Amino acid sequence: MESQTGAGALVRALESLGVDTVFGIPGIHNLDVYDELLDSRLRHVTSRNEAGAAFMADGYARGTGRPGVALVISGPGVTNALTALGESRHDAVPVVLISSDIPRAAAGGPTGYLHQLDHPTTMSSSVTKHSIRVEDPTRIAETLAFLYTEAATGRPGPVHMEVPIDVLQEAVNPGAPAALDDLVGMVRSAQRPVVIAGGGAVGASASVVALAERISAPVVTTAAGKGVIADAHPLSLGGRLHVPSVRASVEEADLVMVLGSQLSSTDLWTDRLAPAGRVVAVNADAAHLPAAGGPAWAHRGDLATVLPALLAALEHDGGAEDARGGDAVGRRTATERTVQALRERSALELPATLGVPVGTIERMRTVLQAISTALGPDGVLTADMTSIAYCGISEYPVATAGGYLHPAGFGTLGFALPAAIGALQRSPRRPVAALVGDGGFQFTMQEFAVAVQENIPLPVIVWNDGGYGEIRREEERRHPGRRIAVDTVAPDFCAFAASYGATAERVSDLDSLGGLIADALTRNGPTLLEVPAS
Repeated sequence: MESQTGAGALVRALESLGVDTVFGIPGIHNLDVYDELLDSRLRHVTSRNEAGAAFMADGYARGTGRPGVALVISGPGVTNALTALGESRHDAVPVVLISSDIPRAAAGGPTGYLHQLDHPTTMSSSVTKHSIRVEDPTRIAETLAFLYTEAATGRPGPVHMEVPIDVLQEAVNPGAPAALDDLVGMVRSAQRPVVIAGGGAVGASASVVALAERISAPVVTTAAGKGVIADAHPLSLGGRLHVPSVRASVEEADLVMVLGSQLSSTDLWTDRLAPAGRVVAVNADAAHLPAAGGPAWAHRGDLATVLPALLAALEHDGGAEDARGGDAVGRRTATERTVQALRERSALELPATLGVPVGTIERMRTVLQAISTALGPDGVLTADMTSIAYCGISEYPVATAGGYLHPAGFGTLGFALPAAIGALQRSPRRPVAALVGDGGFQFTMQEFAVAVQENIPLPVIVWNDGGYGEIRREEERRHPGRRIAVDTVAPDFCAFAASYGATAERVSDLDSLGGLIADALTRNGPTLLEVPAS
Protein backbone atom coordinates (compact mmCIF):
# COMPACT_ATOMS: atom_id res chain seq x y z
CA MET A 1 0.00 0.00 0.00
CA GLU A 2 1.39 3.38 -1.02
CA SER A 3 2.06 5.64 1.94
CA GLN A 4 0.46 9.05 2.16
CA THR A 5 1.35 12.29 3.86
CA GLY A 6 -0.36 13.90 6.80
CA ALA A 7 -2.08 16.27 4.38
CA GLY A 8 -3.36 13.31 2.39
CA ALA A 9 -4.60 11.64 5.56
CA LEU A 10 -6.45 14.84 6.44
CA VAL A 11 -8.23 15.09 3.08
CA ARG A 12 -9.08 11.38 3.03
CA ALA A 13 -10.48 11.71 6.55
CA LEU A 14 -12.72 14.58 5.46
CA GLU A 15 -14.00 12.47 2.58
CA SER A 16 -14.67 9.48 4.81
CA LEU A 17 -16.67 11.68 7.17
CA GLY A 18 -19.01 12.61 4.32
CA VAL A 19 -17.83 16.21 4.05
CA ASP A 20 -18.68 17.64 0.63
CA THR A 21 -17.62 21.29 0.89
CA VAL A 22 -14.67 23.09 2.47
CA PHE A 23 -14.42 26.87 2.84
CA GLY A 24 -11.04 28.51 3.06
CA ILE A 25 -8.05 30.38 1.66
CA PRO A 26 -4.80 28.78 0.49
CA GLY A 27 -1.55 30.01 1.99
CA ILE A 28 2.06 28.95 1.98
CA HIS A 29 1.57 27.02 5.22
CA ASN A 30 -1.38 24.87 4.11
CA LEU A 31 -0.54 24.32 0.42
CA ASP A 32 0.17 20.64 1.11
CA VAL A 33 -3.50 20.24 1.96
CA TYR A 34 -4.53 22.14 -1.17
CA ASP A 35 -2.27 19.89 -3.25
CA GLU A 36 -4.31 16.94 -1.98
CA LEU A 37 -7.59 18.75 -2.71
CA LEU A 38 -6.65 18.84 -6.41
CA ASP A 39 -7.53 15.17 -6.75
CA SER A 40 -10.29 15.09 -4.16
CA ARG A 41 -14.04 15.03 -4.66
CA LEU A 42 -14.34 17.78 -2.05
CA ARG A 43 -15.67 21.09 -3.32
CA HIS A 44 -13.67 24.12 -2.20
CA VAL A 45 -15.14 27.63 -1.91
CA THR A 46 -12.54 30.40 -1.66
CA SER A 47 -13.46 33.21 0.71
CA ARG A 48 -11.85 36.65 0.73
CA ASN A 49 -11.00 36.58 4.43
CA GLU A 50 -10.68 33.74 6.92
CA ALA A 51 -13.53 35.20 8.97
CA GLY A 52 -15.65 34.85 5.86
CA ALA A 53 -14.61 31.20 5.48
CA ALA A 54 -15.63 30.42 9.06
CA PHE A 55 -18.90 32.35 8.70
CA MET A 56 -19.62 30.38 5.52
CA ALA A 57 -18.98 27.13 7.39
CA ASP A 58 -21.37 28.39 10.09
CA GLY A 59 -24.07 29.15 7.53
CA TYR A 60 -23.53 25.77 5.87
CA ALA A 61 -23.98 24.04 9.21
CA ARG A 62 -27.14 25.98 10.06
CA GLY A 63 -28.56 25.17 6.66
CA THR A 64 -27.69 21.47 6.49
CA GLY A 65 -27.50 20.38 10.11
CA ARG A 66 -24.02 18.96 9.40
CA PRO A 67 -20.75 20.45 10.63
CA GLY A 68 -19.29 23.07 8.32
CA VAL A 69 -15.56 22.89 7.62
CA ALA A 70 -13.15 25.81 7.24
CA LEU A 71 -9.47 25.54 6.27
CA VAL A 72 -7.06 28.36 7.14
CA ILE A 73 -3.37 29.04 7.60
CA SER A 74 -1.59 29.54 10.89
CA GLY A 75 -1.20 32.92 12.58
CA PRO A 76 -3.50 35.52 11.00
CA GLY A 77 -5.66 32.83 9.45
CA VAL A 78 -6.57 31.56 12.89
CA THR A 79 -7.01 34.98 14.47
CA ASN A 80 -9.23 36.17 11.62
CA ALA A 81 -11.46 33.12 12.06
CA LEU A 82 -11.88 33.47 15.83
CA THR A 83 -14.69 36.03 15.69
CA ALA A 84 -16.79 33.75 13.51
CA LEU A 85 -16.06 30.81 15.82
CA GLY A 86 -17.24 32.89 18.75
CA GLU A 87 -20.57 33.33 16.97
CA SER A 88 -20.79 29.61 16.31
CA ARG A 89 -19.96 28.79 19.94
CA HIS A 90 -22.60 31.10 21.35
CA ASP A 91 -25.31 29.94 18.93
CA ALA A 92 -24.41 26.22 19.22
CA VAL A 93 -23.46 25.75 15.56
CA PRO A 94 -21.16 22.83 14.62
CA VAL A 95 -18.08 24.13 12.77
CA VAL A 96 -14.72 22.41 12.25
CA LEU A 97 -11.77 24.77 11.82
CA ILE A 98 -8.59 23.18 10.49
CA SER A 99 -5.43 25.27 10.62
CA SER A 100 -1.81 24.70 9.78
CA ASP A 101 0.99 25.80 12.09
CA ILE A 102 4.69 26.51 11.82
CA PRO A 103 7.05 23.49 11.98
CA ARG A 104 7.42 21.78 15.32
CA ALA A 105 11.05 22.77 15.67
CA ALA A 106 10.21 26.47 15.28
CA ALA A 107 7.31 26.53 17.72
CA GLY A 108 7.49 27.76 21.29
CA GLY A 109 10.18 30.37 21.00
CA PRO A 110 10.95 33.82 19.53
CA THR A 111 12.09 32.44 16.17
CA GLY A 112 10.39 35.08 14.05
CA TYR A 113 8.97 32.38 11.79
CA LEU A 114 6.39 33.56 9.25
CA HIS A 115 2.86 33.49 10.70
CA GLN A 116 4.15 32.46 14.12
CA LEU A 117 1.48 32.66 16.81
CA ASP A 118 2.26 31.58 20.33
CA HIS A 119 -0.19 29.09 21.82
CA PRO A 120 -2.87 29.22 19.08
CA THR A 121 -4.79 26.30 20.59
CA THR A 122 -5.00 28.16 23.89
CA MET A 123 -6.36 31.19 22.06
CA SER A 124 -8.91 29.25 20.04
CA SER A 125 -10.03 27.21 23.04
CA SER A 126 -11.81 30.32 24.32
CA VAL A 127 -14.33 30.06 21.47
CA THR A 128 -14.40 26.31 20.79
CA LYS A 129 -15.51 23.13 22.51
CA HIS A 130 -12.13 21.53 21.80
CA SER A 131 -8.88 22.81 20.30
CA ILE A 132 -6.34 20.04 19.62
CA ARG A 133 -2.83 20.19 18.19
CA VAL A 134 -1.78 17.06 16.29
CA GLU A 135 1.94 16.35 16.15
CA ASP A 136 1.75 12.77 14.85
CA PRO A 137 0.45 12.26 11.30
CA THR A 138 -0.97 8.86 12.25
CA ARG A 139 -3.34 10.65 14.67
CA ILE A 140 -4.81 13.07 12.13
CA ALA A 141 -7.70 10.89 10.95
CA GLU A 142 -8.86 9.77 14.38
CA THR A 143 -8.52 13.26 15.84
CA LEU A 144 -10.52 14.79 13.00
CA ALA A 145 -13.21 12.12 13.36
CA PHE A 146 -13.41 12.82 17.09
CA LEU A 147 -13.68 16.58 16.58
CA TYR A 148 -16.21 16.26 13.76
CA THR A 149 -18.43 14.13 15.99
CA GLU A 150 -17.93 16.38 19.01
CA ALA A 151 -18.93 19.45 16.99
CA ALA A 152 -22.43 18.00 16.59
CA THR A 153 -22.71 16.05 19.85
CA GLY A 154 -24.48 17.34 22.93
CA ARG A 155 -24.70 21.10 22.64
CA PRO A 156 -23.22 21.66 19.17
CA GLY A 157 -20.38 24.10 18.67
CA PRO A 158 -17.11 24.81 16.89
CA VAL A 159 -13.95 22.75 17.24
CA HIS A 160 -10.39 23.34 16.08
CA MET A 161 -7.59 21.09 14.86
CA GLU A 162 -4.09 22.47 14.36
CA VAL A 163 -1.45 20.58 12.35
CA PRO A 164 2.15 21.84 11.93
CA ILE A 165 3.50 22.09 8.38
CA ASP A 166 6.06 19.36 8.85
CA VAL A 167 3.37 16.99 10.15
CA LEU A 168 1.29 17.67 7.03
CA GLN A 169 4.35 16.79 4.93
CA GLU A 170 5.40 13.74 6.93
CA ALA A 171 4.63 10.28 5.60
CA VAL A 172 1.96 8.29 7.37
CA ASN A 173 2.87 4.65 7.79
CA PRO A 174 -0.22 2.55 7.11
CA GLY A 175 -1.12 1.48 10.09
CA ALA A 176 -28.11 8.84 35.14
CA PRO A 177 -31.15 11.04 34.53
CA ALA A 178 -33.94 12.44 36.66
CA ALA A 179 -37.01 10.19 36.88
CA LEU A 180 -39.37 10.68 33.96
CA ASP A 181 -42.32 9.94 36.24
CA ASP A 182 -41.63 13.19 38.10
CA LEU A 183 -41.84 15.17 34.87
CA VAL A 184 -45.01 13.37 33.78
CA GLY A 185 -46.65 14.21 37.09
CA MET A 186 -45.79 17.90 36.83
CA VAL A 187 -47.03 18.11 33.25
CA ARG A 188 -50.30 16.35 34.09
CA SER A 189 -51.04 18.62 37.04
CA ALA A 190 -50.18 21.91 35.30
CA GLN A 191 -53.15 24.19 34.62
CA ARG A 192 -51.27 26.91 32.68
CA PRO A 193 -48.18 25.33 31.08
CA VAL A 194 -45.95 27.15 28.60
CA VAL A 195 -43.07 25.89 26.46
CA ILE A 196 -39.90 27.81 25.62
CA ALA A 197 -38.06 26.24 22.67
CA GLY A 198 -34.45 27.15 21.98
CA GLY A 199 -31.88 26.23 19.37
CA GLY A 200 -31.37 22.86 21.04
CA ALA A 201 -34.96 21.94 20.11
CA VAL A 202 -34.45 22.36 16.37
CA GLY A 203 -33.90 18.63 15.84
CA ALA A 204 -37.01 17.76 17.83
CA SER A 205 -39.49 20.16 16.22
CA ALA A 206 -42.21 17.57 15.60
CA SER A 207 -42.10 16.38 19.21
CA VAL A 208 -42.21 19.94 20.57
CA VAL A 209 -45.32 20.67 18.49
CA ALA A 210 -46.91 17.38 19.50
CA LEU A 211 -46.30 18.11 23.17
CA ALA A 212 -47.71 21.64 22.90
CA GLU A 213 -50.83 20.32 21.19
CA ARG A 214 -51.19 17.51 23.71
CA ILE A 215 -51.13 19.80 26.75
CA SER A 216 -52.57 22.95 25.10
CA ALA A 217 -49.46 25.01 25.84
CA PRO A 218 -48.33 28.19 24.11
CA VAL A 219 -44.83 27.94 22.64
CA VAL A 220 -42.35 30.82 22.71
CA THR A 221 -39.10 30.49 20.78
CA THR A 222 -35.73 32.09 21.23
CA ALA A 223 -34.00 33.59 18.18
CA ALA A 224 -32.05 30.34 17.72
CA GLY A 225 -35.24 28.28 18.13
CA LYS A 226 -37.29 30.29 15.67
CA GLY A 227 -39.22 27.92 13.44
CA VAL A 228 -39.24 24.96 15.84
CA ILE A 229 -42.97 25.60 15.69
CA ALA A 230 -44.36 27.40 12.66
CA ASP A 231 -45.10 31.05 13.40
CA ALA A 232 -48.56 30.53 11.89
CA HIS A 233 -49.44 27.69 14.30
CA PRO A 234 -52.29 28.79 16.60
CA LEU A 235 -50.23 27.89 19.71
CA SER A 236 -47.12 29.76 18.57
CA LEU A 237 -46.04 32.99 20.24
CA GLY A 238 -42.95 32.98 18.03
CA GLY A 239 -39.82 34.89 18.93
CA ARG A 240 -41.47 37.25 21.40
CA LEU A 241 -39.86 36.31 24.70
CA HIS A 242 -38.43 39.83 24.97
CA VAL A 243 -41.80 41.57 24.54
CA PRO A 244 -43.31 42.57 27.93
CA SER A 245 -46.75 40.99 27.59
CA VAL A 246 -45.36 37.65 26.42
CA ARG A 247 -42.67 37.62 29.07
CA ALA A 248 -45.31 38.33 31.72
CA SER A 249 -47.46 35.46 30.49
CA VAL A 250 -44.47 33.11 30.78
CA GLU A 251 -43.72 34.27 34.31
CA GLU A 252 -47.37 33.75 35.31
CA ALA A 253 -47.47 30.15 34.05
CA ASP A 254 -47.57 27.39 36.65
CA LEU A 255 -45.19 25.24 34.58
CA VAL A 256 -42.45 26.55 32.28
CA MET A 257 -40.80 23.91 30.12
CA VAL A 258 -37.43 25.18 28.88
CA LEU A 259 -36.39 22.94 25.99
CA GLY A 260 -32.93 23.33 24.51
CA SER A 261 -32.18 26.84 25.76
CA GLN A 262 -30.00 28.39 28.43
CA LEU A 263 -32.26 31.50 28.47
CA SER A 264 -29.33 33.87 28.16
CA SER A 265 -29.56 37.66 28.26
CA THR A 266 -29.60 37.68 24.47
CA ASP A 267 -32.82 35.65 24.57
CA LEU A 268 -34.49 37.75 27.25
CA TRP A 269 -33.07 41.22 26.46
CA THR A 270 -33.25 41.99 30.17
CA ASP A 271 -32.96 40.38 33.60
CA ARG A 272 -33.54 36.67 34.12
CA LEU A 273 -37.05 35.30 34.23
CA ALA A 274 -38.83 35.26 37.56
CA PRO A 275 -41.39 32.49 37.02
CA ALA A 276 -44.10 32.04 39.62
CA GLY A 277 -44.52 28.35 38.86
CA ARG A 278 -42.29 25.35 38.42
CA VAL A 279 -39.52 25.26 35.81
CA VAL A 280 -38.38 22.10 34.06
CA ALA A 281 -35.39 22.07 31.72
CA VAL A 282 -33.99 19.66 29.17
CA ASN A 283 -30.66 20.47 27.59
CA ALA A 284 -27.84 18.53 25.98
CA ASP A 285 -25.33 20.68 27.87
CA ALA A 286 -25.41 20.31 31.66
CA ALA A 287 -23.87 23.76 32.05
CA HIS A 288 -27.02 25.26 30.55
CA LEU A 289 -29.56 23.45 32.70
CA PRO A 290 -29.94 26.12 35.45
CA ALA A 291 -32.31 28.10 33.24
CA ALA A 292 -34.47 30.62 35.10
CA GLY A 293 -32.98 29.66 38.42
CA GLY A 294 -33.00 26.15 39.85
CA PRO A 295 -35.39 23.99 37.82
CA ALA A 296 -37.75 21.67 39.66
CA TRP A 297 -36.77 18.98 37.16
CA ALA A 298 -33.67 19.03 34.98
CA HIS A 299 -32.37 16.49 32.53
CA ARG A 300 -29.17 16.49 30.54
CA GLY A 301 -30.07 14.69 27.37
CA ASP A 302 -31.37 14.65 23.85
CA LEU A 303 -34.81 16.16 23.33
CA ALA A 304 -35.34 13.74 20.45
CA THR A 305 -35.30 10.99 23.08
CA VAL A 306 -36.87 12.70 26.10
CA LEU A 307 -39.93 14.19 24.40
CA PRO A 308 -41.16 11.01 22.69
CA ALA A 309 -40.81 9.21 26.03
CA LEU A 310 -42.82 11.94 27.74
CA LEU A 311 -45.51 11.85 25.06
CA ALA A 312 -45.73 8.07 25.29
CA ALA A 313 -46.11 8.27 29.07
CA LEU A 314 -48.84 10.89 28.78
CA GLU A 315 -50.64 8.74 26.23
CA HIS A 316 -50.32 5.64 28.38
CA ASP A 317 -51.77 7.19 31.55
CA GLY A 318 -54.56 9.08 29.84
CA GLY A 319 -52.71 12.26 29.09
CA ALA A 320 -52.24 15.60 30.69
CA GLU A 321 -55.87 16.59 30.28
CA ASP A 322 -57.25 14.04 32.75
CA ALA A 323 -55.72 15.67 35.80
CA ARG A 324 -57.13 19.07 34.92
CA GLY A 325 -60.72 18.16 34.42
CA GLY A 326 -63.02 19.98 32.04
CA ASP A 327 -63.20 20.01 28.27
CA ALA A 328 -59.86 19.47 26.49
CA VAL A 329 -61.17 20.99 23.27
CA GLY A 330 -62.45 24.02 25.15
CA ARG A 331 -59.09 24.42 26.90
CA ARG A 332 -57.27 24.28 23.56
CA THR A 333 -59.61 26.88 22.11
CA ALA A 334 -59.13 29.16 25.10
CA THR A 335 -55.34 28.84 24.84
CA GLU A 336 -55.40 29.68 21.16
CA ARG A 337 -57.48 32.80 21.91
CA THR A 338 -54.98 33.82 24.58
CA VAL A 339 -52.11 33.34 22.12
CA GLN A 340 -53.84 35.46 19.51
CA ALA A 341 -54.52 38.23 22.02
CA LEU A 342 -50.87 38.19 23.10
CA ARG A 343 -49.73 38.42 19.49
CA GLU A 344 -51.92 41.48 18.97
CA ARG A 345 -50.79 43.09 22.21
CA SER A 346 -47.11 42.41 21.50
CA ALA A 347 -47.45 44.07 18.09
CA LEU A 348 -48.46 47.27 19.85
CA GLU A 349 -45.59 46.93 22.34
CA LEU A 350 -42.89 46.30 19.74
CA PRO A 351 -41.99 49.94 18.92
CA ALA A 352 -41.28 50.69 22.59
CA THR A 353 -39.48 47.36 23.02
CA LEU A 354 -37.13 48.08 20.12
CA GLY A 355 -36.98 51.82 20.73
CA VAL A 356 -38.03 52.43 17.12
CA PRO A 357 -40.82 54.78 15.89
CA VAL A 358 -44.11 53.18 14.86
CA GLY A 359 -43.68 54.29 11.25
CA THR A 360 -40.26 52.67 11.02
CA ILE A 361 -41.59 49.45 12.52
CA GLU A 362 -44.29 49.34 9.87
CA ARG A 363 -41.67 49.91 7.16
CA MET A 364 -39.61 47.05 8.60
CA ARG A 365 -42.64 44.77 8.66
CA THR A 366 -43.34 45.58 5.00
CA VAL A 367 -39.78 44.68 4.02
CA LEU A 368 -39.78 41.50 6.07
CA GLN A 369 -43.10 40.36 4.62
CA ALA A 370 -41.86 41.04 1.08
CA ILE A 371 -38.78 38.90 1.70
CA SER A 372 -40.83 36.09 3.23
CA THR A 373 -43.33 36.05 0.38
CA ALA A 374 -40.58 36.01 -2.24
CA LEU A 375 -38.59 33.23 -0.57
CA GLY A 376 -41.62 31.09 0.15
CA PRO A 377 -42.14 28.63 3.01
CA ASP A 378 -38.88 26.77 2.30
CA GLY A 379 -36.76 29.90 2.12
CA VAL A 380 -33.87 30.86 4.37
CA LEU A 381 -33.11 34.42 5.47
CA THR A 382 -29.73 35.10 7.03
CA ALA A 383 -29.95 38.29 9.06
CA ASP A 384 -27.17 40.48 10.39
CA MET A 385 -27.07 42.46 13.62
CA THR A 386 -29.24 45.34 12.46
CA SER A 387 -32.45 47.00 13.58
CA ILE A 388 -34.66 45.34 11.00
CA ALA A 389 -33.29 41.92 11.97
CA TYR A 390 -34.17 42.54 15.63
CA CYS A 391 -37.67 43.28 14.42
CA GLY A 392 -37.54 40.08 12.38
CA ILE A 393 -37.08 37.91 15.48
CA SER A 394 -40.78 38.35 16.10
CA GLU A 395 -42.11 39.69 12.82
CA TYR A 396 -40.43 37.57 10.14
CA PRO A 397 -42.71 34.56 9.57
CA VAL A 398 -41.09 31.14 9.19
CA ALA A 399 -42.65 27.72 8.74
CA THR A 400 -39.71 25.50 9.70
CA ALA A 401 -36.56 25.63 11.78
CA GLY A 402 -33.61 27.10 9.94
CA GLY A 403 -35.71 29.62 8.06
CA TYR A 404 -34.28 32.62 9.94
CA LEU A 405 -30.58 32.52 10.79
CA HIS A 406 -29.63 35.37 13.09
CA PRO A 407 -26.42 35.64 15.19
CA ALA A 408 -28.21 36.92 18.27
CA GLY A 409 -25.96 35.08 20.70
CA PHE A 410 -22.49 36.49 20.04
CA GLY A 411 -23.95 39.48 18.22
CA THR A 412 -21.52 39.55 15.31
CA LEU A 413 -21.68 42.18 12.59
CA GLY A 414 -20.90 40.83 9.13
CA PHE A 415 -22.52 37.42 9.63
CA ALA A 416 -25.35 37.50 7.10
CA LEU A 417 -23.61 37.64 3.70
CA PRO A 418 -20.99 34.89 4.16
CA ALA A 419 -23.49 32.78 6.14
CA ALA A 420 -25.93 32.99 3.24
CA ILE A 421 -23.22 31.82 0.85
CA GLY A 422 -22.53 28.91 3.17
CA ALA A 423 -26.21 28.06 3.53
CA LEU A 424 -26.51 27.78 -0.25
CA GLN A 425 -23.79 25.15 -0.57
CA ARG A 426 -26.16 22.21 -0.36
CA SER A 427 -28.55 20.20 -2.49
CA PRO A 428 -31.37 20.55 -3.14
CA ARG A 429 -31.08 24.29 -2.77
CA ARG A 430 -33.60 26.29 -0.80
CA PRO A 431 -34.06 29.95 -1.75
CA VAL A 432 -31.73 32.07 0.40
CA ALA A 433 -31.47 35.82 0.94
CA ALA A 434 -29.23 37.96 3.14
CA LEU A 435 -30.52 40.93 5.13
CA VAL A 436 -27.83 43.34 6.28
CA GLY A 437 -27.49 46.86 7.60
CA ASP A 438 -25.22 49.30 5.81
CA GLY A 439 -22.78 49.21 8.72
CA GLY A 440 -22.63 45.44 9.10
CA PHE A 441 -22.46 44.91 5.33
CA GLN A 442 -19.14 46.73 5.25
CA PHE A 443 -17.63 44.20 7.70
CA THR A 444 -17.73 41.38 5.11
CA MET A 445 -18.88 43.01 1.87
CA GLN A 446 -15.78 41.61 0.14
CA GLU A 447 -17.48 38.20 0.24
CA PHE A 448 -19.96 39.53 -2.34
CA ALA A 449 -17.20 38.62 -4.79
CA VAL A 450 -17.60 34.96 -3.85
CA ALA A 451 -21.29 35.02 -4.71
CA VAL A 452 -20.37 36.54 -8.08
CA GLN A 453 -17.62 34.04 -8.77
CA GLU A 454 -19.77 31.08 -7.76
CA ASN A 455 -22.82 32.33 -9.73
CA ILE A 456 -24.96 32.21 -6.60
CA PRO A 457 -28.56 33.46 -7.01
CA LEU A 458 -28.48 35.47 -3.79
CA PRO A 459 -30.57 38.58 -3.07
CA VAL A 460 -28.66 40.82 -0.66
CA ILE A 461 -31.01 43.36 0.93
CA VAL A 462 -29.14 46.29 2.49
CA TRP A 463 -31.17 48.20 5.08
CA ASN A 464 -29.48 51.61 4.91
CA ASP A 465 -29.94 53.85 7.92
CA GLY A 466 -26.72 55.77 7.40
CA GLY A 467 -24.44 54.19 9.97
CA TYR A 468 -24.80 52.19 13.16
CA GLY A 469 -28.48 52.81 13.76
CA GLU A 470 -28.89 50.75 16.93
CA ILE A 471 -25.97 52.46 18.64
CA ARG A 472 -27.17 55.84 17.38
CA ARG A 473 -30.49 55.30 19.15
CA GLU A 474 -28.73 54.36 22.36
CA GLU A 475 -26.56 57.47 22.19
CA GLU A 476 -29.65 59.61 21.62
CA ARG A 477 -31.25 58.02 24.66
CA ARG A 478 -28.20 58.76 26.81
CA HIS A 479 -27.47 62.27 25.58
CA PRO A 480 -30.03 63.59 23.06
CA GLY A 481 -28.56 65.57 20.19
CA ARG A 482 -24.97 64.54 20.90
CA ARG A 483 -23.67 61.68 18.76
CA ILE A 484 -20.26 60.24 18.16
CA ALA A 485 -18.89 57.64 15.71
CA VAL A 486 -22.29 56.35 14.55
CA ASP A 487 -22.94 58.41 11.41
CA THR A 488 -20.64 56.75 8.90
CA VAL A 489 -19.73 57.36 5.29
CA ALA A 490 -20.72 54.47 3.06
CA PRO A 491 -19.88 53.65 -0.53
CA ASP A 492 -22.41 53.71 -3.32
CA PHE A 493 -23.62 50.17 -2.70
CA CYS A 494 -25.26 49.82 -6.10
CA ALA A 495 -22.09 50.96 -7.84
CA PHE A 496 -20.13 48.51 -5.69
CA ALA A 497 -22.28 45.61 -6.84
CA ALA A 498 -22.25 46.82 -10.44
CA SER A 499 -18.44 46.86 -10.38
CA TYR A 500 -18.63 43.08 -10.10
CA GLY A 501 -21.10 42.91 -12.96
CA ALA A 502 -23.98 42.19 -10.59
CA THR A 503 -27.49 43.61 -10.75
CA ALA A 504 -28.25 46.30 -8.17
CA GLU A 505 -31.11 48.68 -7.45
CA ARG A 506 -32.02 51.27 -4.85
CA VAL A 507 -35.60 50.43 -3.89
CA SER A 508 -37.72 53.53 -3.44
CA ASP A 509 -41.08 51.77 -3.81
CA LEU A 510 -41.45 48.98 -1.26
CA ASP A 511 -44.36 47.53 -3.22
CA SER A 512 -41.82 46.44 -5.84
CA LEU A 513 -39.43 44.76 -3.39
CA GLY A 514 -41.01 41.31 -3.44
CA GLY A 515 -40.87 41.12 -7.23
CA LEU A 516 -37.26 42.29 -7.26
CA ILE A 517 -36.29 39.57 -4.79
CA ALA A 518 -38.16 36.94 -6.79
CA ASP A 519 -36.30 38.04 -9.94
CA ALA A 520 -32.99 37.94 -8.06
CA LEU A 521 -33.56 34.29 -7.18
CA THR A 522 -33.60 33.41 -10.91
CA ARG A 523 -30.24 35.01 -11.76
CA ASN A 524 -26.84 33.41 -12.04
CA GLY A 525 -25.20 35.62 -9.49
CA PRO A 526 -26.09 37.88 -6.58
CA THR A 527 -28.35 40.93 -6.65
CA LEU A 528 -27.97 43.88 -4.31
CA LEU A 529 -31.15 45.70 -3.27
CA GLU A 530 -30.60 48.81 -1.18
CA VAL A 531 -33.59 49.81 0.94
CA PRO A 532 -33.49 53.22 2.65
CA ALA A 533 -34.59 52.99 6.26
CA SER A 534 -36.76 56.06 5.85
